[in-house]
Amino acid sequence: MPPSPLSPPAVPDHIPIPRKLCYASGAMADNLIMNAFSSLVLPVYNIALFVNPVLLGWAVAIPRFFDAITDPIMGSISDNTRSRWGRRRPYIFAGAIGCAVLLPLLWMSPWKGEWGVFTWLTLVGILYFLAYTVFIIPYQALGFEMTTDYDERTRLLAWPNYLGMTLSFFLPWLPRMIEYQGFGGAVSGAIYVSLGVGVVILITGILPALFPRVRHCGLGKRHRLGWARDHGRFGPVCEYLRPLRRGPGGRHGSERGGGVRLCGRFLSERAVGSGHEHSVGQKSLRPNFA
Repeated sequence: MPPSPLSPPAVPDHIPIPRKLCYASGAMADNLIMNAFSSLVLPVYNIALFVNPVLLGWAVAIPRFFDAITDPIMGSISDNTRSRWGRRRPYIFAGAIGCAVLLPLLWMSPWKGEWGVFTWLTLVGILYFLAYTVFIIPYQALGFEMTTDYDERTRLLAWPNYLGMTLSFFLPWLPRMIEYQGFGGAVSGAIYVSLGVGVVILITGILPALFPRVRHCGLGKRHRLGWARDHGRFGPVCEYLRPLRRGPGGRHGSERGGGVRLCGRFLSERAVGSGHEHSVGQKSLRPNFA
């Protein structure tokens, strides 16, 4: 029997506030991962260890070049993952742990000399931002899959901005904290402060992997298997470019390929070190996932 025109409207897909807070806690980890590195690298390596600013600039830039390449690949891997824990949670969990462990290691160079320190910072920095990619790409995609209701999704994605921006008031104190005399120097201070920051990253980063529920993440068979069959080793790149070829009303204008689609914003923002990952571009992305 067809529904009556006077039938009551469908009940909205509501997300409880505690679950929103668990998801939004990932924004605190995101903020700490990015800004703890950027705010401590100059005081430690340039001011305390007297590393040449030119070498230091390259040591910071090289990991970001790798970061731009790994973002769309990570989106494709996450979109095509099949596990008992879902396609987002394992990567969020692993990425948060990786960042929490690697952050203190950034300041523990076993090699002496300018080039030794440069090499250490570059190698560990590549691993650090790789762990960040493993965390942030599935985390951002998870928010679009927690509800099928457009307005509820908008309210949900506002919560990471609240918590992330609140934490930003405390981040300028990190360089000051490493100068505490009890630490015995800026390098030792950076290690101790990074250990504390790593604990916060670990706690706030794994909460989105434990409690939020995915409500809407169906994928077609062609999306699961087609990119590898049709494009071979260039499959991740082709998956990333596909939304640019199809409009919002195209075949793939739904929640499919969420991790890949989100990478477009990161390729432009994170290459210049932007700190507005949570707010820029969400308005243009939302219709594609409704």
